[in-house]
Amino acid sequence: MTLGLLSAWSLVTFTGFLLWFIPRGQKVGHGFLFWGLTRHGWGDIHFIISLVAFSLTVIHIILYWRSLSQLVRYLITVHTPLKLRS
Repeated sequence: MTLGLLSAWSLVTFTGFLLWFIPRGQKVGHGFLFWGLTRHGWGDIHFIISLVAFSLTVIHIILYWRSLSQLVRYLITVHTPLKLRS
């Protein structure tokens, strides 16, 4: 699960940088090819991978909810000043 999350968000980051660096303009998005895809093609891939990454993140949070809540509870009790704990 964690490896899938890392891979998905890495691909989202990669395609995001690609979209940032591919030239913009009225005619550039249709004619400029990078690895055989136009800017719009990369945008579609970026959107689909983003949906997959978001879905994996939600599933990951649901599966590890107990551990996450225990960690938050621990961090609150350990790192709260004594005056606020009462």
